[in-house]
Amino acid sequence: MATLFLLLSAVSTLRYNLRRRYFGELAGATVLLTLAAVVGKPITFGREVTVAHTFGANDLVDFVIIAQFIPVLFAGLIAGGAVLSLPALARRDGAEPGDIDVGIARAYSNRILRYEAAALCVAVILLGPILSLYSPLSIPVAFAILLCLSIQAWCDSATALYAQLLRLNGHFGRAAFQFALNGALSAVIILTLGPQIGIIAWPLAMFVDSLWQVFFLRSALRRVIPAAKGLHISVRHLLVAFGPALALFGFTMLYGLTDRLIGIAATAGTLALWTWALQVGATTTGVVATPVATVVFSRSHSRGTQESALYGRALIIAVGLSLPTILAYFLFGPALVELIFSGGQLSTGNIAHLVNLIRFAVLASVPLAVFAITSRACAARGAFAVSLKSFAVGGVLYPLIVLAMFSKLGYLSLGIGYLLAATVTAILSLGATIRRGWLVLPAWPFLRGLRRGA
Repeated sequence: MATLFLLLSAVSTLRYNLRRRYFGELAGATVLLTLAAVVGKPITFGREVTVAHTFGANDLVDFVIIAQFIPVLFAGLIAGGAVLSLPALARRDGAEPGDIDVGIARAYSNRILRYEAAALCVAVILLGPILSLYSPLSIPVAFAILLCLSIQAWCDSATALYAQLLRLNGHFGRAAFQFALNGALSAVIILTLGPQIGIIAWPLAMFVDSLWQVFFLRSALRRVIPAAKGLHISVRHLLVAFGPALALFGFTMLYGLTDRLIGIAATAGTLALWTWALQVGATTTGVVATPVATVVFSRSHSRGTQESALYGRALIIAVGLSLPTILAYFLFGPALVELIFSGGQLSTGNIAHLVNLIRFAVLASVPLAVFAITSRACAARGAFAVSLKSFAVGGVLYPLIVLAMFSKLGYLSLGIGYLLAATVTAILSLGATIRRGWLVLPAWPFLRGLRRGA
């Protein structure tokens, strides 16, 4: 009953926003990004299914996932969370809520990408030989995998920054197109080259796929947003601009590190199965919550005093649309997962474990949708302390819960810990955001208790 009530609330909120000309731009952009997500997220998940069918769940797949963590970590140490800083950075010197200078944000983005490229070069030079020695592959192949994944990590950072800059300037079309086709080319390459060249086809495919995306968005960006010239951007300026978001990214690494340590301790293939389960959860959140959160985050600065109310309505829409997807998975998901993943290299036991892990990942889509909205409400104002504290609690809880349960529950401890940590993070973030007035819920009778409790 509660699910139906929230769904009706989400639909009524969306209709209310569509009727008002004031929200016309946001509603149109939301629909555009939602359509892109409906196309793009299944394509990205399809790439993971292709990997599962082609290579299975084994030590080779686990090795690629572990190797991918190294460039992601080094890239994140420089540019982690930078996308969250761009709206506040662009309007930092504006006298009015809608007075922004995206050129400043672009200049900062270009500088941070240069530092990230240098950090990735250091990672390849220092850690490449060590990783190659302990890999189940030959040293040249392992080193080539790390190199492809490092370039891909830089391209992914650049793509995320370029897309956000375009959205800040009101250009949603190209960013939506890139988002919709993300993963399509890599899936084709894996299917084509995987049987011939083996596991290296996977990182090679992601590398090639990331290249066209970054060049596509960069060409669009150069036409519509010139970088601000004459700016002196020191390391101190970058730390002030991106430091809080970087700290937020650091706590996300606790999740990734926990996943990989437990994956290594468990049977071969467990890390791969959990990674694919998280992809299903990310698909759910990406289709129903991310488009709403992204649009409000990118353009709410132009709405002045209505900004807090926009985040409140975005929260209702995101949560209201997330709940039916959970119900749909519990009704039809297990059979669908078996249908999608059977017939390849995965065993029956692997598929059964995957079904169980996906249940927790899908359940976590609701608290993740809440945090997606509330964290952006904080980041839009350059106030990261609330998100940092909330995410820090979840980031510390996750490994503690998993380690406490692993001896008895095994691989299921990953799903349980993830769901509990995400729920605690969402509750803390929502309460703090409402108390500060950065997110105002609609004045509906059934929400009065939540408004007062916060």
